[in-house]
Amino acid sequence: MWETRYQERDLSEFFWFRAEAPPELRRLMESEDRPASGAALDLGCGPGVTAVYLSRFMRPVVGVDIAHAAVAQAKRHAEEQDSPARFMVVEAPALPLRSGTVGLVFDRGCLQAIPRSAWPKYFQEVDRLLQPGGQLWLYCSTVADAPLLSRRRLRRLLQRLGRRRPPRSLSEEILRHLPASMATVELEDRGEFRTPAGRSRTLVYGLFRKP
Repeated sequence: MWETRYQERDLSEFFWFRAEAPPELRRLMESEDRPASGAALDLGCGPGVTAVYLSRFMRPVVGVDIAHAAVAQAKRHAEEQDSPARFMVVEAPALPLRSGTVGLVFDRGCLQAIPRSAWPKYFQEVDRLLQPGGQLWLYCSTVADAPLLSRRRLRRLLQRLGRRRPPRSLSEEILRHLPASMATVELEDRGEFRTPAGRSRTLVYGLFRKP
């Protein structure tokens, strides 16, 4: 699916695409508080915009994506910007990097594309890679209003009828999977936004650190 999307669609059609790094990350990297050591890992790097930005401040920088077409675009972007960032085709949450070598993990849109059943593995891998003092920057969104006859809406209805606990919010779900070895620095519900296709989604921003 992702391979086809990257081959056939313009980047502006992806609701998560930005032509520059997010403001929170820019404020960190352009301050004295940026990570002093370790590699930077861009999960779900897409066309490589953030990885190329991070390569101005950290070495090495590795971007990974499930789609070969995305990695090819990222490599071209890095070459155009004369950036040393490197890219690999990787299917998260399996991350083929050495333990304790990463100072910063950046994820904008990768976690939300991974099945919830694989979230424990995702956080285990991030925890394994981060060195002491390493950070996880996370932007994750989910559908805000499911159509009346969708599986999501029917599932919620069955839960109410069965008097089961209502679904956790996205931020609650993230905290539930966060390893005990990682501390929450910031966690914000950013509210709803609309995609170019007109769908409504809720966004969560989180910053976590491994002491």
